[in-house]
Amino acid sequence: MKKKLILLPLLMLALGACGSSTVASSTPSTTSTTTTSTVTTSTTTSETTSEAPVVDTNVYRIVGTVQETAWTADGDDFVFVKDAEENIFTVEGIDLFINDEWAITLNGDWPGQLGFSGATNLTIVDTETTHGEGGGYSVKNFKTLTDGNYDIELNTGVAPRVLTITRVGDPVNVPVVEEDPGEWHLVGNITGTTEETQWVVADATFALVYSEVTESYKGTFEFEANAEFKVISSDHSGWDYARGPANVETDDPAPEWLDLTGGNIKILTAGTYDIEFFWVASVGATINGVITIVEHDIFALPEGYTKIAAIKAEATIDKVYKTRGVVIGLNGGSIMFQDPEGEFLNTYSSAIAATLYLGDHIDVEGTFSLFNSMPQLGSPTVTILETEPVAPVEPRVLADGAELTARMATTDWNLSGEYVRLNGVTTTAPASNKYNLTFDGVVIEGYTGFSELHNADSTGRDAVTARITDLAAAEVSFDISGALKASYSTSTSSYYWSLSVTSVNQIISDYVAPLPALTLAAGATIVIYNSSQDLVTTIPETGWYGYAYPSIPNWNGDDAVALLKADAVIDLIGVIGVDPGSSWTGTCANAFAGSTANQTLVRTDATTAPNATFTWGEWDGFANKIDSLGSHTMTGTATDLIISEYTEGATGSNKYLEIYNGTGAEVSLEGYTIILYSNGSLTATQTLDLATMTHVAVAV
Repeated sequence: MKKKLILLPLLMLALGACGSSTVASSTPSTTSTTTTSTVTTSTTTSETTSEAPVVDTNVYRIVGTVQETAWTADGDDFVFVKDAEENIFTVEGIDLFINDEWAITLNGDWPGQLGFSGATNLTIVDTETTHGEGGGYSVKNFKTLTDGNYDIELNTGVAPRVLTITRVGDPVNVPVVEEDPGEWHLVGNITGTTEETQWVVADATFALVYSEVTESYKGTFEFEANAEFKVISSDHSGWDYARGPANVETDDPAPEWLDLTGGNIKILTAGTYDIEFFWVASVGATINGVITIVEHDIFALPEGYTKIAAIKAEATIDKVYKTRGVVIGLNGGSIMFQDPEGEFLNTYSSAIAATLYLGDHIDVEGTFSLFNSMPQLGSPTVTILETEPVAPVEPRVLADGAELTARMATTDWNLSGEYVRLNGVTTTAPASNKYNLTFDGVVIEGYTGFSELHNADSTGRDAVTARITDLAAAEVSFDISGALKASYSTSTSSYYWSLSVTSVNQIISDYVAPLPALTLAAGATIVIYNSSQDLVTTIPETGWYGYAYPSIPNWNGDDAVALLKADAVIDLIGVIGVDPGSSWTGTCANAFAGSTANQTLVRTDATTAPNATFTWGEWDGFANKIDSLGSHTMTGTATDLIISEYTEGATGSNKYLEIYNGTGAEVSLEGYTIILYSNGSLTATQTLDLATMTHVAVAV
């Protein structure tokens, strides 16, 4: 950070110990009736009715920003020295700097104080006009206008009293160099409320951020009407580093939304404003900084650019313009873009459009022309911006059908291309990428534009067509956004309006179309397993479906497991409605002592049809076999799907069920379910829909 000159801290009367707009009470004014003194280059007299004392025994002091203990009435920094013979008091060789404020106290207290104006029985002589009026109540402070070393003389032996200010030269003690204290922020009732908590010096909620480029502190803030604030350094706990109205650099007169007449900076009109603070530390400039305040421009363009509104207003044919915006629509080579101010324009280049997505921030340079009476920039150069310097462009929500009707009736083609949103529309099924949208009783054509990139990532035409088709079939309402644009029909020699949609992401609806039923290819299997199993270390990515408790793969040896088709049992492990104890047992086809508990059962190769009666001769038995899961061998062609493998593991949750398609053709799983009947129950404990591989709630 650059070294800057330190300035004497300015704590003007208007500052206020708590940052409020009320003038601080640290320099109370006299309680007597006052008249205002007038400064001249020689002598100006104010009204008086008293004689000067023969011997003046008062003690006079200069207090204010010039002393170490600023505004302490009985400070000892600058006590006037009395002449031995006359009632003449002097302070010699005091350095005063621009914007210093000071007053003279009597006997260490404020009653009877002397200032630039408002004090009784006082004439001020300031031949070089080095001082003006500062802050204060009825008695106003002296405010230094010229840096210098001064002699101050007060003659109380005459009536009226005379205060002579004489600049004898340049300041003697020049301030030392110090770093910018840094970490500046706003403090005050930024939200427009009067909460005192907002005047906490250390509260850096509204921080200004330092810019290395401009060497200044910047911030953009939302202000409520009549918000008041100061700029203050976070590195200091007191108000000596607060900066207020005196630091603001603005036009004369100030903007109507800005009030600098009080002790704080006051924003009269609610809105967004840019605050910039420059640390300035020249000798004597006790301001220690310059504040600029401007209304926030949500769309400030670089030099050489023209806003879209200005382009359309000027409309100079064949003139080259450069502007900036956000892509809101694409169709072949047509590129529709809009800026945050709601202004929109069109350009055309197939090669460039093929590189763009909706929402891209672009610079466009092209030649202004009218195409079918509609403004555009031709022969464009388009640059996709790496950053996003443009504020987000949101579609304007049309209020009702009347507003849409009015737009479609206009012949002002400057209005063609606005990004809008229609809420609560219904649609017809699409044909040739066109569909009729009905919005509040008004029908407008929807059209899906072509975008190479959106098509490539499956959000373009095909996705829009599929979504519109589903919404039309379901007859549900939805929201949709797009470019509301006019087009010219050569066949009818007339204009028509449509809503140009580019991406399926512009369609907003909670409706979820039913998914198509899963299918099982010829010779393929489905494996249903308990997700807590630990025998299979690597689960294949397809064809395997794991479920946690409670679910189908949580059977025990005494539970029946059935494969159903159209709600009829076609294949079965165990016996429905029978509790066998711990398991069903029997002799398997391979002579293994079979059990439905702690074993694996694999369908024999010769079994080609499902069986609604559990038959041990159709099964080979094994002790926890897993190497055949995911495939099955069959001699011949099956008549339907079968349960081809079953495991009720001896340990843990190792439970597996395999379904095999040996029919020789792909089979839709629509209508197929697996049902678990626990502990001899005749009703389903769990049901798994194979068409979606999701469990179906079972009524209890």
